[in-house]
Amino acid sequence: LRRWGGNGRRPGVRVRLRYSRHAEIGARPLIALGMGERLCRARSFDTALPLLRIALDGDLMGLRSRSRLALTASEAALQLGRAEEAEHFLSLVEETQKLRPIIERRRRELDSLSPNPAVAKLALEQLAKESTGLPKARLLKRLAALLATHDLASAVETYEQAMRLARRDRELSEAIRSDLLELLEAYGGPASQAPSAAEEPDPERGSQ
Repeated sequence: LRRWGGNGRRPGVRVRLRYSRHAEIGARPLIALGMGERLCRARSFDTALPLLRIALDGDLMGLRSRSRLALTASEAALQLGRAEEAEHFLSLVEETQKLRPIIERRRRELDSLSPNPAVAKLALEQLAKESTGLPKARLLKRLAALLATHDLASAVETYEQAMRLARRDRELSEAIRSDLLELLEAYGGPASQAPSAAEEPDPERGSQ
């Protein structure tokens, strides 16, 4: 399974070929497991989730615990914003005490998708405190979008913090900057003065 292409960031050609091939021969559970996990690492969650479902329904021959696989599937569903599916996968492991800390974090991630802004805001703030680096930047990006509906100053500050954390990921930092520009333009602010990722100091280096 390790030979199935990719550089750890995007699925390789061989991964995509095997994903196409499994439709012809049927995705056996272990094949689905390997492909699904690799696609999750590449953040191709929409492609990974159906494969993880197949793996969960099959015989994993002891290579993975069903509870940990269910947690992986719940993460993929959460990344896609599919709260009901994430809830279903979490229900499969609810009684697994040794995974309680991970389950509780997944619950907070589920709360962050709540249609209730107060619930979502609290969950995002808690998750951001527990996170570092790029995961924290993604959470702050979402939090800033939520704050933008009622607290412009806090939203701008949160976007800027997210941009500093994301400076090593060009795609993410540009997405954050784009959101900040759009916000400033909506409020008639100086969008042209929004900082670029290259201008922002690295907070993790600065603390050293």
